[in-house]
Amino acid sequence: MRRHNVILGESLPSTTTTPLTITPKSQQVRDMLGQSLKNHPLFAHLDDDQKRDVFDAMFEAKFPAGAVIIKQGDEGDNFYVVGEGTCDVYVQKEDPAPIHVMTIEAGGSFGELALIYGSPRAATVHARTLFAGQWIAPPTEGFSWTPP
Repeated sequence: MRRHNVILGESLPSTTTTPLTITPKSQQVRDMLGQSLKNHPLFAHLDDDQKRDVFDAMFEAKFPAGAVIIKQGDEGDNFYVVGEGTCDVYVQKEDPAPIHVMTIEAGGSFGELALIYGSPRAATVHARTLFAGQWIAPPTEGFSWTPP
């Protein structure tokens, strides 16, 4: 019998509301985000208006080839969607050399685990080629990264 992991959570009621900053995006970028995140567990349950609000709050991110985008052990503060480029994911175990565990292409995403669990980054992500994508820093009040 196979066990399924379930993550449950609810957003905390907020006494104050901080409006999200809206960052203009082309229809092409909106389509990329919609396609990339349509089956993602953090976004699949959102209705169209909620997705629009999240997409509006995302900012453009660019990193040159070889740049470290996130580093294992750091605090998780952003979620990334790859619009263009390729990223390599490395995990440091006991061996001094980090282990390449996966490659993320355009349409992929990363960074959500540290946000969901409130834990340090579990991996380091390097831009193999120029990375151009979108990122979001979640609001600190009244927001939960845990899917329903």
